Amino acid sequence: MTCKEDVLFLLRQMREAMKPAALAGNQLSTPDINAMAETMRREALAKLEERDLKAARRSRSALGRIESACGLLMMMLNRAQSFVAHLSLKLNRRFVSSRPA
Repeated sequence: MTCKEDVLFLLRQMREAMKPAALAGNQLSTPDINAMAETMRREALAKLEERDLKAARRSRSALGRIESACGLLMMMLNRAQSFVAHLSLKLNRRFVSSRPA
């Protein structure tokens, strides 16, 4: 440093370096991100409640009861098929169906 202007320049540079960086145009501050996350959370919960309400209404309808009964029947048939295949494997060491259980 050879003069007063050099010292002032250095002091200005140091002051600027100590200031928080300005946000770029596409970046959001932390409070903005928190607000967006909270909004998204609320919308997701509202959508979930709406879907649960629709599912409850459908399960009480005649079509919903038929769907539930068919699903239960399919699950029981799959378990029976698995049981028969497992029993066949134990007895004969081979599968009854073409696909293993």
